[in-house]
Amino acid sequence: EITKLSLICEGRKVRLEDLASVLGSYRLNAVFELVDSIEPGGAARAGGILQRIMRSGAEHPSTIIYQLERHFLALLKAKAGVAAGGWKYERLQRKVSLFKTHEIIVWLENLRRAELLIKTGSFPEEALLVGALMHAFNGAIMEYPLAAA
Repeated sequence: EITKLSLICEGRKVRLEDLASVLGSYRLNAVFELVDSIEPGGAARAGGILQRIMRSGAEHPSTIIYQLERHFLALLKAKAGVAAGGWKYERLQRKVSLFKTHEIIVWLENLRRAELLIKTGSFPEEALLVGALMHAFNGAIMEYPLAAA
């Protein structure tokens, strides 16, 4: 994709339209749409988006986990009152009001465990990602065999 993009945009700046033409606009928005869908009671919507992403191969599970970790860390900072201003802050404030601190920590812990198992285990990455999300939506910490980690 980088080679295609460099050939298309030779001698000029890359625009969003150029990127979308090479990668497809779906790929550019897929993870953002998933992150935005995650809120209490949103498991069905988020699950459908995640399934679409995985079926299309638009993103690797570890990339999705990374983006979700960033999101929930930002929520935790905003919950603690340690966040910058601007439009991102306003979006975070809306999301922060939907989550209790404990729920954010459960999300972060499940994502951390899934990431650890992806890096150290032989479990299917997609199954770990789905498991982490479903456990988090249910307010539970994902358990895993210590021998696998």
